Amino acid sequence: MSSPRFVHQDIIKVVATEQVGTVMEVRRTGDTYVYGIELRMEPPQHIEVPEADLELVKIANADETGLHIKYIT
Repeated sequence: MSSPRFVHQDIIKVVATEQVGTVMEVRRTGDTYVYGIELRMEPPQHIEVPEADLELVKIANADETGLHIKYIT
């Protein structure tokens, strides 16, 4: 059994439409994965896309929050 190619908060591009969005959920269907994507639109639109139709733009942080924290001392 393979693991998903993308994780929660990865920034991806939908190949067919070139729209950019964020992975909000991952669901396994049979032998493949389907991703719940929140597209960067006003208002944001939620769609489901198969893994084969997605391309990675930016990897989420290791903790999958997408936040970058800097400590100033």
